Amino acid sequence: NLGDNMKVKLFDENHEKDLELAINDFLCDNNIEVIDIKYQYLKVADNLFIASINSDIYKKNVYGVIDDTENVIIPFFYTKIEYIGSGNFNLSVQSKSVRIRVGVEATYSDIKPLCKNLLKRKLIAWGIVDEQGNEITPCIYSDIKYDEDLDLFRVSTSTEKEADYKKWGVLDGNGKELCSPKFNKISTFRDGQATVSAFHGSGIISKEGRLIPSKVVKLDSTYSAVYSIGRWAFLRNGDGALVTDYMYKSIYCMSEGYYIVEFDDFEHYSWDNKTHSGLLDKDLNTIIPIEYNSISKLTDNL
Repeated sequence: NLGDNMKVKLFDENHEKDLELAINDFLCDNNIEVIDIKYQYLKVADNLFIASINSDIYKKNVYGVIDDTENVIIPFFYTKIEYIGSGNFNLSVQSKSVRIRVGVEATYSDIKPLCKNLLKRKLIAWGIVDEQGNEITPCIYSDIKYDEDLDLFRVSTSTEKEADYKKWGVLDGNGKELCSPKFNKISTFRDGQATVSAFHGSGIISKEGRLIPSKVVKLDSTYSAVYSIGRWAFLRNGDGALVTDYMYKSIYCMSEGYYIVEFDDFEHYSWDNKTHSGLLDKDLNTIIPIEYNSISKLTDNL
């Protein structure tokens, strides 16, 4: 008995046509309004409803909480929801659970970060949803930390080399990637900056997701070399744009428009880590492949 002013929601699990027609005839004969047949489960929780839907995104039934006008109070992505009275709910996803309290005017946006987790590639993977439970990011992150002051998310992924090895990046409050996951660690932001570390060094990142260089060396009229996290990158002199990642162990200007670069492709410290040299032109195209022990100039053409 939902009360005289409450709307009735029905579902037919097997979608049998004769049963559906019989239900519709019954509702019409008794002047009962049918507003939707989409919920697989409904349970009264004081002035709210615990409901479940068959989600196309998650390929299974997921639970959420709605009010009597179908406003989503708790997004639909939980595997189990229990109401324990006085506005308190236990929310569960896989083996993780949390207890929250919702009031008359409270929505799930009051609880940050808005995250869901799903079993994906044998890992618990996380994503971000908005207040209505709409997916902002896919479930691709192994960890998410929310910075409330700056409305930023620090997110990590696992590399293909090791399932438990994390790389950290930064998203804004709308889930837009400011910095792709590539750092071993990102500290809490203070005064709009955070410390980042990689296997080959550390540096400072801005709230916009850009590394702040600690050294700048002019190479020629076209480029400068900038240094951070133990690596060098190319900076265009005209507009100050970073045109490569911080990936080179060293950069030297051999002559105007030609650059000797040293590079190693090992992400982990190793006794077998070797450095290779190559030559780039003014468009940073490879003239001599990065595979030699050293490169030096003999003449203008050799």
